[in-house]
Amino acid sequence: MTALQNEGAALRTSLAGMLADAIGGCTGCGVCVAECGFLKLYGSPRAIAQGYDPEDPKKNALCFECSLCGLCSAVCPEGLDPKALFLEMRREAVDRGFGAFPEHKGLLAYERTGLSKRFSWYGLPQGCTTIFFPGCALPGTRPAATQKVYRLLQEAIPDLGIVLDCCTKPSHDLGKERFFQDMFGEMVAWLEAAGVKRVLVACPNCYKVFNEYAPQFLTETVYQQLAELAPGGVLEAVGAPVTIHDPCVIRFEEAPRSAVRSLLAKAGRRVEEMPLMVIKKDSRREPFDRGKLMRGLVAATVKRNVDPGQLAALISDVEAELHNSFRYEISAKQLGDLVLTRLKALDKVAYVRFASVYKEFQDLDEFTGELRGLE
Repeated sequence: MTALQNEGAALRTSLAGMLADAIGGCTGCGVCVAECGFLKLYGSPRAIAQGYDPEDPKKNALCFECSLCGLCSAVCPEGLDPKALFLEMRREAVDRGFGAFPEHKGLLAYERTGLSKRFSWYGLPQGCTTIFFPGCALPGTRPAATQKVYRLLQEAIPDLGIVLDCCTKPSHDLGKERFFQDMFGEMVAWLEAAGVKRVLVACPNCYKVFNEYAPQFLTETVYQQLAELAPGGVLEAVGAPVTIHDPCVIRFEEAPRSAVRSLLAKAGRRVEEMPLMVIKKDSRREPFDRGKLMRGLVAATVKRNVDPGQLAALISDVEAELHNSFRYEISAKQLGDLVLTRLKALDKVAYVRFASVYKEFQDLDEFTGELRGLE
């Protein structure tokens, strides 16, 4: 019996809705499963939702094995958000007393340290409207760097304040919703009362928390501010190239990601993005070739009212989706599907032409079946 069928269960309204969305909306296409070790082990979001039982301790433990990286949500062709579903399952588990695991003790102890009186401090000068919120990791591991960043920021913002505290993202992600709301809500209320309008964060998790749960503040990363303070010119690249690992939690946040790259360029470092590799049918891996894809699209749009700019934008959109989802390997089939989805909306004739080559139709029935799908 699933949670939706169990009429005696006092299930969270939000969770019930998410379960229904997963069961009704997930097609079991396998795109997210192919990208995720957790889903490879337990099945599609639909399968997990169908098998969910809030009274079963094992079912409640399952959602804690997800890393909440958001890759499943990024690649879902149906626009579902399995990450939000698994987080809501965690909250339900905590409410029912199933959310305590010994593996979490170290993380929660680290959070308690960040919240303690010994390690928290609020320093807001007269007239302060902007604060530097470095989070836990930076001041805990690099106190000298934290002080240096604060001094640099203070040159541009003389009345800059600093707040040493924890945003309680660990408790948030472990489903301890009430504790998170109490602790973070108390801090937000204090900052509002003190006249704070803008928050500069060093931690991507703090950036996510403030943006999502304290929209009354303008939240930016210190990288954005430092990029503005850095000299305007870009130095000639020297030394080995740098490859950046963008944190999963800011997967769709373009501003901080661009700011980091801008800072490196101004410092004379060349950023080399991780290459996108296409896995062929025979398991060979080849670098993604934008020109090759463009030639295929141009051939498919001969004598159609589609200009090269639209095709270039289509390819850029595919590349952006792959980079935003941090997918650096993709099968030729998956890549073709991403292109076809966009081409279908652009020009149906070009879609059929491109599909006839990409899908390698073997006979007339396959071709006419594709045409029927356009009706």
